[in-house]
This record gives sequence, structure tokens and C-alpha cells, in this order.
Amino acid sequence: MNKTKGMIITIIMLLIYGLVMYFVLNNKSAQSTNTKSNDTSEKSKLTGTNYMVVGNNSIYKFENGKYKKANKSYIEALPNMKVYIDNKYFGSYKLNYVSTWNLLNDKSEFVSYKGSLLAISNEFDVNVRNYNVREINDDDKYLLLKDYGINSFKNLTVNKVVDIDLDNNDVMDEIICLSSMEISDNINSYYNLVLIKYNDKVITLIEERKDKALYVYDIVSIINTFNNSNDSIIFEKIDGYYADETSVTNFIAKFENDNYVID
Repeated sequence: MNKTKGMIITIIMLLIYGLVMYFVLNNKSAQSTNTKSNDTSEKSKLTGTNYMVVGNNSIYKFENGKYKKANKSYIEALPNMKVYIDNKYFGSYKLNYVSTWNLLNDKSEFVSYKGSLLAISNEFDVNVRNYNVREINDDDKYLLLKDYGINSFKNLTVNKVVDIDLDNNDVMDEIICLSSMEISDNINSYYNLVLIKYNDKVITLIEERKDKALYVYDIVSIINTFNNSNDSIIFEKIDGYYADETSVTNFIAKFENDNYVID
């Protein structure tokens, strides 16, 4: 009798143990599946059809967290893109290239526009930031004199400053584009600077002097991708003082390793 009782107790304990292990393992499997699902969701943000057109000559594919140059044919194969003109939303259009980017509506009719073009594929989660532009002030001039030895601010080709919170920490940052390319033979007075005053430091993105100052740089757009903690900055680079549209290219400054770098 005692043996029978013992066997019954043992069987019951084994059944309880088996049920406990089943639920434990099943729960771990579900958590693992959820984690993989979340990982896949995050990775899908960085892959997929993430394209961007800036101006007339620059096409990017955003893949694995990096901006890569892409071909016009990729853009022309896409359905409608989100189009911004001078950083203001303009509408949803298909893009077609014939010496310049043309916009086509749903009836395949050409839609005219005037201004700086920024087009983003529908799957690309991008927030185009609004910002105001001003000229350098006395505080900026003090910084430029103290850290860069610049005391001449005449004949400036580009004199543009944007005050914006790049990392959403309620502290205003500053982007400075300054180009002195006066029409003269005095090449020693030429300089180009692109600076980012970010929190407690100044990042020198571009510094060109004298005969190396062959380009002009300007801010085009400030964007945020996939609700990133830091904005990215799109600049244009103009080749030469008397340049036409074909000589304008773009580059993107992205936040990486506690610093802004050209991607």
C-alpha cells in the first residue's frame, strides 16, 4: 500500500514538474520570438527602399545606417515620392529626369516648381525640420577671431547661421556657413568655414584657406531619420565662384561617436 502511495506521489510530482517546465520553456520561446520580431522591425528601418533626392544632382540610398550614392534609374522606378520645395511639403509626385528633375502628378501631368528640391521615398521615415536663418552676430565673430583668426567679414559670399536644437535636449546648437570669395586677385583673403557649435564644443566640419578655398558651402536641409536622437544636416558644395547648377553637389553631416562627420 505504501509502495503504491509512493508511486502515485512520484507520478504526480513528475507531472507537475513536466507542466512547470513546459510553461517555462514556452514562455522563453515566446520572449525570444518577440525579441527577434523587434530586432527585425528595427533592422527593417535601416534597410528597404529608403531613397532621397537632393537638388538636381544628388541621389542617396539609406542602408544599414549609411547614406550611399544611388542611380537615377532607382528613383524613376519608384512610385510617388514625398516632395519638399525649400523644405516645405509640396505634395506626392513621381520623379522623372530630363536634364532636371520633373514632377508628375497622378495623371502623368508635369507640375512646375521653383526652389530647392528634396524628395523622399514613402517608406523612408524622415522629418524635415523647420529653421530660421540669420547672419553671424558679435558672439560668432568673437569665436571666429579667437579660434580661427578671422577678422575680416567683408565680401562674404555665404553668411548663414542656423540656430537649432540638434539633439532635442533643450539647448540650442548652431550651424555656421561662412565663405569669403571676393572678386579680386587677392587669394590670400579667401576662406570657407562650416562649423557646428554642438552643446559645449565647436566641430570644424570644413576649413579651407587661400588657394584651397575653391568651393562655396551652404545649408540645404536639416532632417531627422527614424526619430533618431540627433538630426542630420544636408549641405551643398558649389564648385567655383561662377558656378552653374551642374557644378552643385551635396553631402550629409551625420552624428556618429559623439561627433558630427561627413557621411
